[in-house]
Amino acid sequence: MIDSIKDFQKGDRVYILNFHDRNTKLENADIEEVFVISVGRKFVYVSKNADADKNNWNVTAFAERDYAQGYLVENKDWGTKNLLFRNIQDIEDYKELEQLSIWFRYATSKKYTLEQLRKVKEILEGEN
Repeated sequence: MIDSIKDFQKGDRVYILNFHDRNTKLENADIEEVFVISVGRKFVYVSKNADADKNNWNVTAFAERDYAQGYLVENKDWGTKNLLFRNIQDIEDYKELEQLSIWFRYATSKKYTLEQLRKVKEILEGEN
């Protein structure tokens, strides 16, 4: 799990959850292995080529974002932003969390009674 940019070091093998600028559907995303080229104050630079220079066209920058816990977000102003993870298990955990969030939104909209949802809330908040 990533806590900050400082968790990365040059030469680390890391993984991108690549959405290919099509959409944000998890089932359409690919996992891409890349290498950390450089770690700065604001960005982690990665490339498929471990020997790349951070000024190459095929180097991608990732940054911390307030809404992102456990991963970094691609630094770009257009299209779907890809996500950077330290390992494949973190990607699998992210996917599971997203799927559970979707299921929970659906389940709470019509499937359960108010009383059942109050009990679920009590269970979840009791663990904190």
